[in-house]
Amino acid sequence: MESPLRKARKARKMRLKDLQEQLSQRGINRTISYLSQLENGLFWPSGDVVAALVELFDGSLTEMQILYPKRNEEESSAA
Repeated sequence: MESPLRKARKARKMRLKDLQEQLSQRGINRTISYLSQLENGLFWPSGDVVAALVELFDGSLTEMQILYPKRNEEESSAA
């Protein structure tokens, strides 16, 4: 499964390092490891991280897609 966050990042041709730098500019300092695990849905991100990601991706990525990446995949395959 490729999460909506990973798809959005790749669509912008961003590396995890680029994402880390963009978030850092918004005051969100996270490691590349953290971002990778977040993309893989291994843990629940904090509200400030979610808000920064939605802003960074100009609303093309929603809070629901970040918080529930597997649900998003299930809904897509059911349609």
